[in-house]
This record gives sequence, C-alpha cells and structure tokens, in this order.
Amino acid sequence: MYWDQLFFIVYINDLFHLGLRASLVGYADDTSLLYPAITEEQVREDFDHDQKLLLPWLKSNLLHLNTNKCVVVVYAFKTPEWAQRLTLTTNQGDINTVDQVRYLGVVLDQKLIWKPHSIYLQGKFRFLSLKEIPQY
Repeated sequence: MYWDQLFFIVYINDLFHLGLRASLVGYADDTSLLYPAITEEQVREDFDHDQKLLLPWLKSNLLHLNTNKCVVVVYAFKTPEWAQRLTLTTNQGDINTVDQVRYLGVVLDQKLIWKPHSIYLQGKFRFLSLKEIPQY
C-alpha cells in the first residue's frame, strides 16, 4: 500500500462514524448514501438530518460536496410516483434524480436489473472487437 492511500483511509475514516441516518457505502473515493424509505418525506427528512452532519465534516476536513457529480436514484420494483420529481437540495447546489447511474463500473438502474449494464458492456465489446480487426 502506498502512503497516500493509507493517509486517505485515515483521513476519511471519521466519515463512517458521523451517526448518519443513511447507510454509507464507500470504496476508495467513491461514497454512496443509501436511504431505506417509503415516502419522499422520509428521504428528505433523513437527508436534511445527514447534511447537517456531513457538510460541516467536509468543510472541517477541507473537502466539499461536488453536486455536479452527485445523483439520486430511487431503487424500487415499482417506481413511486414521487421518484422522478425528487431533488435533494444542499447549500452547495441541487442533487437531481436520474434513472440509472454507473457506480464502480456497474450500471445500476431503478429496478436493479442487468439490462442497462448488459447494453453498456455490449457497446464496450463492440468497440473492442472493431479495434482488433486488422486493416488491409
């Protein structure tokens, strides 16, 4: 392990002990907040609680929340009617809702099915196969 990686792990370790309502999932510098909720109000209430803890922690550690790289995905077998209009607001900008997100190289959609990821991989394989064809 390199020193910079070790220092990053030590640096970010406190994030996982803030007492957030969300389940925190982190790998390297990718972090996700997961909220189990039935209603839009539950999501907003939990997010508002967490941002009151998270934003000061980021500031005190000389970090910031890049809302341009943040998205909301509502995972559900039957998508609730409020899912598409859900926008979470911070003092650093709005976090918009999307139908799918690529996280750690895997395309995750609202229903957690593999079709979007399969299509993504097919495109990658098509590109690679065309690249490998010798030109005469």
